Amino acid sequence: MTYRLLGRLFVRKGQWENAEEYYFRAKETLEALECSQTVQYAQLLVDLFTTTGRQEFLNTASELFQSLNAVTHEDYPRVLKHLGSLKVHTGHYREAIEFYELAAQCYEQLKLERSPGYADLYANIGKAKWAMGDADAAKAAYDKADHIYAVIGVTESPGYADLLVNRGMMLTDLGDFAAAMRFYNQALAIYQ
Repeated sequence: MTYRLLGRLFVRKGQWENAEEYYFRAKETLEALECSQTVQYAQLLVDLFTTTGRQEFLNTASELFQSLNAVTHEDYPRVLKHLGSLKVHTGHYREAIEFYELAAQCYEQLKLERSPGYADLYANIGKAKWAMGDADAAKAAYDKADHIYAVIGVTESPGYADLLVNRGMMLTDLGDFAAAMRFYNQALAIYQ
């Protein structure tokens, strides 16, 4: 669908309001065509969640993927990953890890272990593990994310920069300010 693709292009340019506008146009079009019970519609709802932050889009997408028996679709692990992130934001770290583990299983079943989404997932696991006070598990997850990003050659992306910031924050909390600054400076170079 053209509107959704235009929305994704605006996301890549960091133009969130324009992306949101096109995603809503795509939503209206699919609804007018009576296509609101499709995987395409569920994918669009995930995109709307990422641009608006409105949880109802993510919840509806999750329900739709399940009702369509589309849990083996390549976008379903993304839904689980976002549900885990919502749990992190509300302080429910163990529940977040459960969603992240399900997402990891989906990525692996779909053979998507060499994707930015899979790398982001491990960065999210690291963040949750750090919030739970498990520095070793957080470091292991961050290392895995870093390795995946390196293997797929995506070390100049916003997701990779976020990983570097999270590693820096963990090292700051641990009192290793010099190492933290190296990560912060690497992230800054990507953001600029």
